[in-house]
This record gives sequence, C-alpha cells and structure tokens, in this order.
Amino acid sequence: MLIRSAIGSLNPSGGVGAKLLLRYGGGMREELHALLKYRERHFAQGGEVFVWQGTHTP
Repeated sequence: MLIRSAIGSLNPSGGVGAKLLLRYGGGMREELHALLKYRERHFAQGGEVFVWQGTHTP
C-alpha cells in the first residue's frame, strides 16, 4: 500500500508522485483522471481520499 498526496487535479507531482510517473508513464495519470471523471469533477476536494489500484504499477 502506498499513501501519497497529490495536487487537486491528481497529477503526480514532486517526490513519490514524480518518480511513479517517470517509472510507469502516463497510464497512471490517465487512471487517476478517470477517477475524477467518474465522480463528475475536475479537481479533488482537500482531504478527499481516492482508493486506486493501478494496472501500471506492481
């Protein structure tokens, strides 16, 4: 399990998020954006939790 913070658009940025993006590519970002789309939002709320099990990560 990995818990990490993200900016409101769920774009991986800085630290762990940037390393994951470099390693697993844009597929991870696309899956996170799909979570926002599913919730009919453009941005996450402060403190909101998204549970995600990526197809692009081990």
